[in-house]
Amino acid sequence: MKTGARLMTAVVVAAALAGCGGGFKVGKSWDPGESRLFDDGIDVVENMSSLSGKWEFDMKNELDARVNLADTVAIVEVTAVQTNEDLDGIESRKLNSRVIKVLYGETPGDEVGLHSTQESLGYSLITRHEARLVDTHIAFIRWFDGEDGKLANHFHLSPASPQLVKAVKEMIETREEEEKAQGVAR
Repeated sequence: MKTGARLMTAVVVAAALAGCGGGFKVGKSWDPGESRLFDDGIDVVENMSSLSGKWEFDMKNELDARVNLADTVAIVEVTAVQTNEDLDGIESRKLNSRVIKVLYGETPGDEVGLHSTQESLGYSLITRHEARLVDTHIAFIRWFDGEDGKLANHFHLSPASPQLVKAVKEMIETREEEEKAQGVAR
């Protein structure tokens, strides 16, 4: 890369960071135990009341855990899905996503790249439901510093149905009240 191109890249990155209040802050370190919740996958249940028994109980618990552990909860529109393969032959899907509305936390920009690799727990659901991906979703995102020092994330997508958005907003209100009572600064 030529020096002029590097300078231009640095200027663009600095401008993007300036728009985030002086730099995007990542959450706590990634805990591999959270991979069940932030599985780099998708679910397709639009209304929890359509479930019953253990399915409903599990979905409500997972939704509550995602809301309470996510650094960012946002309504996003997946605009494109790209299939990539690395040098080791590991296939992945990159979901280019436009942030429509942040419900909790912040994002590093108006667009968010979400990646799901063959090694991700949710990869099979991403490939199975690929036709449903280019749509509007609720994104639950955990941000962290990757091994290479770059910003990384793990995520889970749920349909942005009116019923689910309402349930998530109510859970976020509860989270924010609890954080305020504990004096947790956001």
